[in-house]
Amino acid sequence: MTPEKRYALDLQEQDRLRNNKPLEETIARNSAAVMRDTNNNLSSLHNPFNNPFNSQIAKDTSRLLKLNERKEKMIVIISKMISDSNESDLNRIESVMTEYSLSPKT
Repeated sequence: MTPEKRYALDLQEQDRLRNNKPLEETIARNSAAVMRDTNNNLSSLHNPFNNPFNSQIAKDTSRLLKLNERKEKMIVIISKMISDSNESDLNRIESVMTEYSLSPKT
């Protein structure tokens, strides 16, 4: 192959790559990225099939918020129970709380 012919083929190849292949590759690459199933994707903007509320961090956050709500309710209930108790009830509450704090946690 002569240098002129190789040069002409290189120019043709460059034109073909510049005109066709990058566009097709870009479309294919972007389509594959959008349609790929990602478990750690937190935004439905990147993947229309991904529900951000099914991610593990959303589930953990929901569980933690429910636990904190339960704790707040118990704080109010126990505080009211202590403030409404007489001396014998308070002694009983103290003994139960001491027993609970000394018992091993599982």
